[in-house]
Amino acid sequence: MSDTAPQDLSKLETAFAADAKAFVPLTNAYLQLGRFMEAMVVCKKGIKAVPESVEGRLLLGRVYAEQGKVPKALEEIKCVLGTNPENADAHFFHGQMLEKSGRFEEAIEEFKETIRCNRKHDGAWGTLKAKGINFNPGPSPEEIAAQRAAEEAARRAAEEAEAARRAEEERRAAEAAAEAAAVRVQQAKAAALSAAMGGSPRLTGSMPHLTGSLAALDPALSAAPQTVHPAFAAAYAQTLYGYQGPQTPIGKKGHGFGFTFGLAALLLLVIVGIVGGLTLHRRQQDEVLALLKEQQGLVKKDTTIGHKKALDKLEAALKIDDDNVNAVSQYAYSLNLLNERGVKEVETKVVQATARAKTKAPDHPLSVAAQMIAARIAGNAADAEAIGRRQRADPRALPVPVRVELGRALAAQGKVADMIAFADTLRDTPDVNALVFAGEVYRRTGDMFRARQALDKALKLELYHDPARGLRALLILEMEDVVNLPVALDDVTTLLDLGKDALGNRQRGYATLGRALIGQRVRAGSEKETQRDIDTARGLLRADAEMPLFDALQAKSNKDWDTAIKQLGDALKLDAFRLAPYLQLIEVGARAKKFDVADKAYNDANAIFGDNLDLGLARAGRLNAENKSDDALAHLQSMLKTNDVAEVHRDIGKVWMTKGDVQKSVENLKKAAEKASSRSPGIQAHVYTWLGRALAKADDHAQAKESYAQALAATSEFPSTYYWLAVSLEALEEQAAAKEALQKYLRVEPQGVYAEDAKSRLASSGG
Repeated sequence: MSDTAPQDLSKLETAFAADAKAFVPLTNAYLQLGRFMEAMVVCKKGIKAVPESVEGRLLLGRVYAEQGKVPKALEEIKCVLGTNPENADAHFFHGQMLEKSGRFEEAIEEFKETIRCNRKHDGAWGTLKAKGINFNPGPSPEEIAAQRAAEEAARRAAEEAEAARRAEEERRAAEAAAEAAAVRVQQAKAAALSAAMGGSPRLTGSMPHLTGSLAALDPALSAAPQTVHPAFAAAYAQTLYGYQGPQTPIGKKGHGFGFTFGLAALLLLVIVGIVGGLTLHRRQQDEVLALLKEQQGLVKKDTTIGHKKALDKLEAALKIDDDNVNAVSQYAYSLNLLNERGVKEVETKVVQATARAKTKAPDHPLSVAAQMIAARIAGNAADAEAIGRRQRADPRALPVPVRVELGRALAAQGKVADMIAFADTLRDTPDVNALVFAGEVYRRTGDMFRARQALDKALKLELYHDPARGLRALLILEMEDVVNLPVALDDVTTLLDLGKDALGNRQRGYATLGRALIGQRVRAGSEKETQRDIDTARGLLRADAEMPLFDALQAKSNKDWDTAIKQLGDALKLDAFRLAPYLQLIEVGARAKKFDVADKAYNDANAIFGDNLDLGLARAGRLNAENKSDDALAHLQSMLKTNDVAEVHRDIGKVWMTKGDVQKSVENLKKAAEKASSRSPGIQAHVYTWLGRALAKADDHAQAKESYAQALAATSEFPSTYYWLAVSLEALEEQAAAKEALQKYLRVEPQGVYAEDAKSRLASSGG
């Protein structure tokens, strides 16, 4: 029963009519009344009015869930998590929907993630407790941040204390030297006065008794009992202390009182100069420390704009003290990072700064990292590796910046196993640059799921980290992850909104290329804008493998095999140690019936990446394309010895479908479905889609429909699932549902492989 009275509902409807932003209370009221269609309409209008409302998106997910549309609810919640990965309520709702889908282990992980985001989430704690699960979430993000802040503060305090200690030692030494010099001047003056007044040229008077450091520094200054010439004593007292002292008549000799007073004044000026110099030195040291503290806050986030702003602070510090090892090292490191990111204005400074850091701070971690970047960019990755390994015997004990650059040096040499090992040690490090490196490595080796995890973690640490955002956008598009297209769009839009001064050419090129790819998929009628983006990206990424890889994929979609093969070859010339171009070359070579090209690509990749799952699957696809289905099956069966996973069983099922044995195809695809629960949502969706196709081929459209539903419950990142679902729905004479599925497919892929057939089916059904 509903607790909402008619008069209350009327008020809510009136409020919503006046302002669509007041949609949440009315949507909740409609849900209580079971008026789901009205709830959905109101909620969608509200979200349109307040597109940034996380509460609204969660509420829309609830509306779908109440209608029993769990796949739609899951789709909605994944969009929320894509842009709000730390929202505890979103994770909790996601867990509830996963549980309804029968994905219990994943649901439990989401309930745990809920608690990691909000330690006081009663719903998640209660759910886990009811399942008998004891969970220790570890330190909270706040605790981790506090620990990092404390460690950073301790490090800065230690640096400041060390700098202060050195400055104090320098000050004391300078004061001691000044005092010793002043006493020597007094001795010389006294000797001169004594000689002028008839005494011995040697000092015969007793100097004021010295104590402490000066006496120790110069034994000649130690007090010694001596006789005092009366005339000298009088002159000495008059000059230094202002009284006449013991009077003894003497003859008029020397230069007299005026000369003595002049010497005293000169001595006073010397002392004042020394004290002033020491004060100035201390003030300069304080200024350097303040500048270093300011730049530390700028470089900590590792954004391009942060490093650029830090350069001004570092240059100011180096003008004051060009021997400060921290300033010298950070300056070289920031310049090298910016140079690698394509910031043109630093090119003239980076060589000199790196050489200075190598000379003045050869073992400082940031100086070492700067030297490694410079060597790698110059094409000397082996030298970069040697620089890093010289620091310590155990690479795992190296400072994080050096470990990251050592990993990149290994990647540049194609040392894949070592590269992955470094990424594995850094993937949980609370350092944004380390996490981006891990994402780069996993993307190189085709492990897209872990690459996405690493980049998401990086952006949790620093939301506006431009290398992480640019790379994540390309990763989503490369995976054809339609569900997360809004995330990719947000990434590229955020980067481009920062302006070109906040980005290097590489990140700006990635963002522009990403926007072009999104435009091709979803922005119908924007061909000119898309082409303009492509041309801009081409200018920014002249020496980057992303551009020829993009051109190859364009040629592949147009079935221009020769151009695709050429562009993939160009991509490999620029970066020979990335798996994606090899996989594409194997596929394109097979489809073009140029099997020698496909075989060479496989052999080259196998020499670099070894026993790689994706590479093995590509090999089977190439054999199947040449109608060597028995060889393909034998190859896949051999893969099961080391890779008994859903993907291998799926491809065995696909080969049996090619051979025309639908029964064996279904059997193997069902095995794949059983093993899919431990794989990523994308793999699950792909497996269930192929199982649905096999069942449909066996005329079991009812079971095929259920399989497609499982695919969509996992993720709707494969638009083709909607197309094949529509085919089975038409066979089951569920025309309205089939029409809706076709429309969904065309909304996502208006230019897709099945677009023309989908349009034809809609037209024939009156759609």
